[in-house]
Amino acid sequence: MRANIAGIEIGYDEAGAGERTLVLLHAFPLNRQQWRGQLDDLPARAHLRVIAPDLRGFGESAFETGPATIEQWAGDVLALLDTLHVERFVLAGASMGGYVAFELLRRAPRRVERVILIDTRATPDTAEGRQAREETARFVEQNDATALFDREAPKLFSHMTQQERPEIVTAARRIAGLNTPIGLAAAARGLGLRPDSTGDLPAIACPALVLVGEQDTIAPVADARLLFERIPDARMEILTDAGHLANLEQPERFNRVVAEWLTN
Repeated sequence: MRANIAGIEIGYDEAGAGERTLVLLHAFPLNRQQWRGQLDDLPARAHLRVIAPDLRGFGESAFETGPATIEQWAGDVLALLDTLHVERFVLAGASMGGYVAFELLRRAPRRVERVILIDTRATPDTAEGRQAREETARFVEQNDATALFDREAPKLFSHMTQQERPEIVTAARRIAGLNTPIGLAAAARGLGLRPDSTGDLPAIACPALVLVGEQDTIAPVADARLLFERIPDARMEILTDAGHLANLEQPERFNRVVAEWLTN
């Protein structure tokens, strides 16, 4: 499905018809297809309406010029939810999607009923991190989305996934290949500009679920623990045999934890 949001086409998937709405925000360098295992399961398991958009510049969502920023993505999400007549929602963000979740919590805290922070962190990029973002942008501009995924794959998945379940890596590679180099480059540059959300954590008033892959080296357990310790009403779960893309690597366990937390 697609919606026109202030002149920008935004692609999204929707499943279920529950009274509670769950919004899923994907990681870099993937798109909304990352959530297929949740769209197929969580609506029935937890009685949810589930909405998963492509962030601007990813998948079927359009992109104009310049860096794609956290602020733009958050604005797009809110506008899409307004179009779909969603006022209150449960918000879930993985990695990059978690950064957008922090901006949504700043911008519209009363609309967020609960938040799920997945393999993400509150701290901004260091100077070295921003330089690495620029190098990533140039790499994907000179190559393509699949080449970028192949370069990043060893950091995205646990050792077990890479060695024993290579079909998960293959499926994620296909998802990443649906993106454009220009969109990924714009996102990489925008991610380097994101603000520090650490100081906002104590002000998060809604319940939070912090999920992290035990072998995540991009946003490791220590980053998740900081979220857990500083958000007043937080629960933390570490998913074994998972890296940075825990919902793809351990979908059954991921869905069970989310459903139980939402329904208890």
